[in-house]
Amino acid sequence: MDEKKKKSKSARYSRFLIVLAKVFLLPILLFIFPKYHYEEGLEKKPRIKGRGMVVCNHNNFAIDGFMMYLIWIRRNIFPLVTRVFYDNKKSIWAWGLRRVGAIRIGPQVDELASPFENVSKYLELERVIMTMPEGGSNRSSERMLPFKSGIFLMALNSNAPIFPTYLGKVKAFKRAQIYVGKPIFPQEALDEATRTGEKPADALTRLTREKMEKFENEYFQIKEKTRKKQ
Repeated sequence: MDEKKKKSKSARYSRFLIVLAKVFLLPILLFIFPKYHYEEGLEKKPRIKGRGMVVCNHNNFAIDGFMMYLIWIRRNIFPLVTRVFYDNKKSIWAWGLRRVGAIRIGPQVDELASPFENVSKYLELERVIMTMPEGGSNRSSERMLPFKSGIFLMALNSNAPIFPTYLGKVKAFKRAQIYVGKPIFPQEALDEATRTGEKPADALTRLTREKMEKFENEYFQIKEKTRKKQ
C-alpha cells in the first residue's frame, strides 16, 4: 500500500473513532446538566467554519478535553498533547488520542520546532485544533495559570481564528457552567499590536486571556451566589 493510500485509510479511521468517541461521551451530559453561556452577539451552538483553534482552560486532566468534543460536536477537533502523555504506551487514553489524530508537542507548549509543521498542515486542511494554553492541568489554584504564547503564534502564522471556551469545575450530578466566546481573528491581534506596540502573538494571547478571565469572573460570581443559598 503506497503512502497516499495509507494516509487516506488513517484519516477515515480517525474520523470513525472521533464519531464513536462522541457517541460514548454523550451520556456524560446526563450527569453534569450543562448550562451554556454565550458571549453577547453570539448565536447559540455556533459552528466553526473552516480552520480554527479552540482554546480552553484546563481544570481536570481527564475530563476537559472530552468536554471540548461535546461542546464543539459539529466538528472533528484534533488536540495538542504533550509528548510525555502522547508517548505513554500504558495509557488507554493516550492510545485513543493517537488514533484520533492528536498532535504531539514538547513538554512546554512554547517548544515550537516539532509541532509547528504538523499544526500548520492540519490548519491548511481547514481542520480545527484544540489546545489548553495553561500548559497543564491547574491544580495549584482555582484561577487560570499563565498562558503559553506559542500556540497563539501558530494561530497567527496559519491565519486561524481563536475560539475561546471556558469550563467551570465539572463535578458529577452538579450543573456544569460552560462559556463560549466569539472568535478572535488574527487581524484583530495585528491591529491591537500596532496600537500597543506589542508583538502580535502577545497581543493575541492577551486578548484571549482577557475574554476568558471575563468568563472566569462570571463563573465565580455564580459559584458564590450558589454557596450563599446553601
